[in-house]
Amino acid sequence: MLGGVGNMLAQPADRVHFNESADRITDAIQLYKTGKVKQLLISGGSGSLLHPELIESTRIKDYLLAIGIPETDIIIDAESDNTYQNAVNSIEMIHARNPDSTVLLITSGTHMRRAAGCFKKAGMNVERFSTDIHSIPFEFGFGLFIPSAGTMITWGGLIKEWVGYLVYWIVGYL
Repeated sequence: MLGGVGNMLAQPADRVHFNESADRITDAIQLYKTGKVKQLLISGGSGSLLHPELIESTRIKDYLLAIGIPETDIIIDAESDNTYQNAVNSIEMIHARNPDSTVLLITSGTHMRRAAGCFKKAGMNVERFSTDIHSIPFEFGFGLFIPSAGTMITWGGLIKEWVGYLVYWIVGYL
């Protein structure tokens, strides 16, 4: 599971404050609890220039331990600061533990193309499990013409992914 699920600056700092990408962790927990995955690899370092000491994967691990997931089933990558590093570090950890394992990549639907591309470039094809799906069934009607602030937020995330994909392609991560 790729990070980006919590606000590490939120107070109090004794717990994880989940953000709009919380489906990544809740879906990962459900997959684990239903036996569809055997272990959880949480990938995500700080990613912050101003607060490099705030490591998301360690806080997520503490959360998983608190809800009863055994430490033996939790693997963390606390070093990566971007999606490409997530891929490289995760693949290294997976190959060290079980090189023949099937890997299920859990990340947001809008982020999946770039994330899966990074894993492929780093040498691993993954099964995909998209979360945080923002689409709803289309219904033609009067509501189509009513402005929505939520639409602007969704566009912001989509534009971020388009730019991220372009930058990753330019620098050779894809």
